[in-house]
Amino acid sequence: MRAAFGLIALVMLAACEGGGDPVEQALRETAAANHSAATRETASAEPAPPATPAVCDIEVTFGSYGGGVDGDLREAVSALTRNDPGVIEAENKPWGREGESTLCIRTKDEVTANRIYGTIAAQIPQTSTRAPTSVRHRDGRSRASTYPTAS
Repeated sequence: MRAAFGLIALVMLAACEGGGDPVEQALRETAAANHSAATRETASAEPAPPATPAVCDIEVTFGSYGGGVDGDLREAVSALTRNDPGVIEAENKPWGREGESTLCIRTKDEVTANRIYGTIAAQIPQTSTRAPTSVRHRDGRSRASTYPTAS
């Protein structure tokens, strides 16, 4: 009994002096060793080729305030990109429950990108109570509708 008490006192003393529970310390050391081994294994493996990000010359985002996107505007933009010979690709990427999506437009040249950006930007209303829409050019220009504020 006296030996058991001594062992318990020793464990408690170690916990106080070591700054924590010895079991937790052992778990931390094991986790650190596992992390170190995984890091060495990953570092020795051949690196994966970097993913090539899709570059959009123009990006149009169709949002919603709760009633769906502006369908008329989306159709007008789709028709513009579908019928324009300067558009290489127009890929729609849905991301929301109410039809929200982002349209990535790739063009043949800068002149086409500027023309299409200007046409889309002119169609986006200044304010919209139904759906926020924005267009962003690759060079950083952008235009977006905002929710009307009460005056």
